[in-house]
This record gives sequence, C-alpha cells and structure tokens, in this order.
Amino acid sequence: MLEPHGSRGVMKAGHYVVVAAVAVVAAIVAFVVLSFVVGVVFEILKIAIIVALVAAAFWAISKVARRRR
Repeated sequence: MLEPHGSRGVMKAGHYVVVAAVAVVAAIVAFVVLSFVVGVVFEILKIAIIVALVAAAFWAISKVARRRR
C-alpha cells in the first residue's frame, strides 16, 4: 500500500478519489486557459494581417499615383 511522505498511516480510497478529482479539474482549467491564450494570439495575428494588407494596398496605390505624374 502507498503511504504519504512522513506519515505512518495508509492512504484510504477517498484520497485517490480526491487526487483524481483535482487532476481532472486541473486539466479542465489548463484547457480553458490555453484555448483562451491561443484565441487571443489568433485574433492578434488576424488584425496584424489585415493591417498589413491595408498598408500594402495604400503603398501600391500611392506608387501607381506617383508614376502617373
């Protein structure tokens, strides 16, 4: 049987249930936090791509306008 560190008693079945419950809750919290972080990163990337496309369009238009002068 497993014994807690520094203890003379044996772990009861309830301890295993608590450890399993904590592991499940930790996995759910980690999934939620990581999915939020990934979502924020993708939103920032989308905004950066849109800004770059708009800047490239303005640059191309200004280059064509300069040639026509």
